[in-house]
Amino acid sequence: MVDAFALIWLLVAVGVLARRASLLDAPAERALNRFVFHLAMPAALLPRVAASGVDAGTFGAALACTAAAVAVGLAGYWASGRLAGRGTGGRTVAGMAAGYVNSANLGIPVALHVLGGTTLVVAVVAVQVLVLTPVILAVLDHAAGDGRVRWRRLATLPLRNPIIIACAAGAVLGYAGWELPALAGTFLDTLGAAAVPAALVALGLSLVAPAPPGAADRRELAAVAALKLVAHPVLTYALARYALHLPPPDVRAAVVFAALPTAQVTYVFAAEHATAVHLAGRAVAVTTAAAMLTVWLAALLV
Repeated sequence: MVDAFALIWLLVAVGVLARRASLLDAPAERALNRFVFHLAMPAALLPRVAASGVDAGTFGAALACTAAAVAVGLAGYWASGRLAGRGTGGRTVAGMAAGYVNSANLGIPVALHVLGGTTLVVAVVAVQVLVLTPVILAVLDHAAGDGRVRWRRLATLPLRNPIIIACAAGAVLGYAGWELPALAGTFLDTLGAAAVPAALVALGLSLVAPAPPGAADRRELAAVAALKLVAHPVLTYALARYALHLPPPDVRAAVVFAALPTAQVTYVFAAEHATAVHLAGRAVAVTTAAAMLTVWLAALLV
């Protein structure tokens, strides 16, 4: 396990050093993230989902992680109003920062190198994109000023997420018992091999990025980070072990995933709606840096 985490940390460090040495800048980071999200990650996931599928234990782990995410998200929503006096939009961003995990850029490398498979990634990504994201966007749209919710955008979310599309295609192949042609399998394996290193280097690049302009209450940021990195995994453990009675490997997988940092899409949503942008940016940076420790502790202790 030490070797697995050492590899993750070293690849993140490559990104940090490349940014500090001005070898790669902000446009390079955005391009690398687009490559990972739209091309490499789908290529890595499709054949793995086709080969392994998603079992009941995986969905149980995803349920524990997601239920805990909703609970800490609501706590973050309340804390933001209490500590910083934010309105509905800002509190929604705080809640998202407290509970929405980075299941792609960091989750997939952790799943592959620490948990030994990607089935939990599939379940967590599906729940976040199909259930949590539409609710979050509906609230943010309503709070943006005109009170209108863009229902068409919400309805087409799964069709615009290449990771969901790849997972769905893999599930269909696996369920039908079809095998990919040799050339297609080799192509996807070759392209997918770039997913983990590219995602982790991009993550390292993001850690050196300057904070967005604006002010944020330090107490609010501390509360959000504590909810994400401490409360979320602890509550997930309680639900997985004592409420759902999952077997130890599934409990461990759920807790490790809950210890992941705030998803970078939190900042994207905040910037799009011009609300709590600084909080979202700092929450992503702080929790990502600290998660190098919390994810390791979760994997070690559970």
